[in-house]
Amino acid sequence: MQVKLRQKSSQFFAAIHKKPVKLCIVMKNYVFNKPIFLILLSVFFLSGCGSSSNLSKDSRWQDPRVSTKDAYFNVKTNAFRNPDVIIPTYVLGTDSVAALVAKKYYIASSLRDVFDSDLSFLEFAKYIENAIKAKAFRKNGAVCKYNLLRTVNKEEADFVLTLAYGIGNPSTSSQTQLTSNGYGYWIGSIWFSVPPKTQTTTITNYTRNLILEMHDAKIPSAPAIVKIAVTSTGYSDDLRAVMPYMVAASMPWSLEGTSVQRNILIYGHDPSILLVLFGR
Repeated sequence: MQVKLRQKSSQFFAAIHKKPVKLCIVMKNYVFNKPIFLILLSVFFLSGCGSSSNLSKDSRWQDPRVSTKDAYFNVKTNAFRNPDVIIPTYVLGTDSVAALVAKKYYIASSLRDVFDSDLSFLEFAKYIENAIKAKAFRKNGAVCKYNLLRTVNKEEADFVLTLAYGIGNPSTSSQTQLTSNGYGYWIGSIWFSVPPKTQTTTITNYTRNLILEMHDAKIPSAPAIVKIAVTSTGYSDDLRAVMPYMVAASMPWSLEGTSVQRNILIYGHDPSILLVLFGR
């Protein structure tokens, strides 16, 4: 038996030497005792046969604003747009000259007690800017970006984006689940019964809201060019934790308007969240 095992091992390593890229296939033709199998398994990994694909080591995933990989957010977007007004776009890779001639926009608060200089507003406005600058979208079969550039000088802006956000009152619901079935048994001539057990869980949800409007800066009294309403319902009442995902799910494509309300499920490690948070 030992002789046969040594012969099979020699054949195995000879096969490895000739065709190292077929290590996993070669292994299927041999059966080894546990110690030898572990030795050969280590050879596989050193040779690359057992290595997994390289995952992203980007340290930005450790940012506290990024949710866990398994977290998810349901985001609903409803957008209206004036079809007679053209918002400039350019096609990636073809309109390099057009990309340099951008229209300017200013982001203003439409909340009564929140000023354009408030830190919370500046944080959320930055997410909007990053989404417009870094995220592409499909238009007429082409990959495009908006030819828009944010300015901090309202006087030189071509468009004004007004931003409002908030959280509605919490809503609670209860759910009752069966934790154990009831049963009965005899003791002598007496029948005993145990009723089923249930557990009731109370769930609290919050509705997070984002409203964005685009206006012609040169004609302040004109109707809005675009109006976007974004909502997300979930257990978190921390708007700062949810806002990046609401923006990532709804911007910038919603500036084109939507024919119907769109429901989007976005996960904690969706790649677009890095574009919204960091602009690249």
